[in-house]
Amino acid sequence: MMPPPSGMDDAEKAEMGAHISRLINEQEMMPQAKVKKGKKVGHASKLEKHTLAVCAMIVDKMPTEEVWRAWAEGSDDSYSTRFFIHAAKPTSSAMSSWTRERLIPTSCAPKWNDYLIVAGILELLKAAMSDPSVTHCVVVTESCVPLTSFAELYRDLLGINVGGGEADQADQAVPTRPFKTYMSHYDVKSPRCTKFDSQSWFPKLQANGFPSDKSGFLRKALPGWSVLGREDCEGILRVDERAKGMWKIWEGVWAPEEVYLPTAINVHNGMKNVVERAINFAAWDERNPDVTKRANPFWFDGRFAEVRHQWIRQGAVFGRKFKDLRAEEWLRAVRGSNHENDGRDEREAKRQKR
Repeated sequence: MMPPPSGMDDAEKAEMGAHISRLINEQEMMPQAKVKKGKKVGHASKLEKHTLAVCAMIVDKMPTEEVWRAWAEGSDDSYSTRFFIHAAKPTSSAMSSWTRERLIPTSCAPKWNDYLIVAGILELLKAAMSDPSVTHCVVVTESCVPLTSFAELYRDLLGINVGGGEADQADQAVPTRPFKTYMSHYDVKSPRCTKFDSQSWFPKLQANGFPSDKSGFLRKALPGWSVLGREDCEGILRVDERAKGMWKIWEGVWAPEEVYLPTAINVHNGMKNVVERAINFAAWDERNPDVTKRANPFWFDGRFAEVRHQWIRQGAVFGRKFKDLRAEEWLRAVRGSNHENDGRDEREAKRQKR
């Protein structure tokens, strides 16, 4: 994907606005599907394999690579994970062979706070959707780490005990499709919308061509790094394709991915599959008088064991920012001293008590 020429002329903006208006009008006219009580549509259990795609946006390396590799060891043949990585500098010598093997072939070469980050995320989603077993895409940056084991995360998302054996599989509730998206979002009328928010993304998008009479469809997700269900991933890609590259008008928008992903989902289906939950914890210096410096989350290196329980209680299963977290520290905090079996002994003990 090559970046478009800098700036769009008035005719291009008008055309983009017309595409977006048409998509929203179609969505508003679409009748809401009614599902009879007790009827389940498209069970996850009918998939032979369930894959959680980790879609990572990095510059040239993953400083917490060993943590992610330790986390992935908790998967099994039926419930697994795949990594799809987009690098701004894909030829960097700083990159490990493990990371390089998982790079997608396209790089949009975004800079910090660049709208090309959105283009890169779209490329990641395209790559992940090529695998029919993918149920969710976890969109992360290089400073994100998992707060729980893989098994605990999958149990949270789908209610499935990974590696629990036939007894667990028989007892657990069957999750239904569409698979849910997890993000905490708001619009320009929300009390959460700050003056900086309203000045940094709402007017810019209107100036770039987003139809002013459809501004109520604009959303911002905070934190912006979210877990997207497969149906919403496909919807995001469909909206961008039908709008002839909606990501292009995000040029100049502050933290563009925080606004693009929830807005595209809202344009697609009105957020009907979205669970209001901030699943990736981050904290900002909200008292800094320089509002631009509030955009950088705090670092928590050296405090993982201290903060993870607090973050999990708030609903998070990922957290940022970390760059020096080692796998040994992560394992001690997440899995305890006996980390080899990923908690399977504990589940086995519970089954024997039944």
